[in-house]
Amino acid sequence: LTVGQYAQRWIAERDLKFRTRRHYESLLDRHIDPALGDVALSGLSSQQVRAWHAALAPGHPTTRAHAYSLLHAIFATAVTDGLISSGA
Repeated sequence: LTVGQYAQRWIAERDLKFRTRRHYESLLDRHIDPALGDVALSGLSSQQVRAWHAALAPGHPTTRAHAYSLLHAIFATAVTDGLISSGA
């Protein structure tokens, strides 16, 4: 299961308002999937996330924050689902 596959399923399973769903899909398509979408969900390292975040949307701090928040929420659910460990 890849980050992209799980993220798409995560969005699809949420009861979201239309605009929120479109915003999440846009963040996924433009900012998360290109860099992390093909990585195995269980194989994504904190170093990869830091590198992704450092290169993410230069000059667009709000987009950067939204994309990171979405990725964080997706991974928090993956921990709850028992697909990955929290690393703590």
